[in-house]
Amino acid sequence: GQYFYTKLGWTGDLVAVGETSLSADFYTGNDFGVNGSNSDAWGVQAVQQFAQYGVEAYLGYREYSYDGVAGADYRDLDALLVGARWKF
Repeated sequence: GQYFYTKLGWTGDLVAVGETSLSADFYTGNDFGVNGSNSDAWGVQAVQQFAQYGVEAYLGYREYSYDGVAGADYRDLDALLVGARWKF
């Protein structure tokens, strides 16, 4: 199989509570698992630091698609990730 993956990101001070990080990524591939298959994915992510409290909140969205052999039908998948990390 063959694939291509790239991710771009930026970190800066958007708000006074701490650093903000934003990123986006993209993946495309073919011939994984089955010759003639195609797979794609893309996503966006954000992390906000709350420096005074040692907390980072994160949010991510990702979409996946896969087309395999003829006759098989695969549904696309959407994923949402939300959480926080407390460093003490």
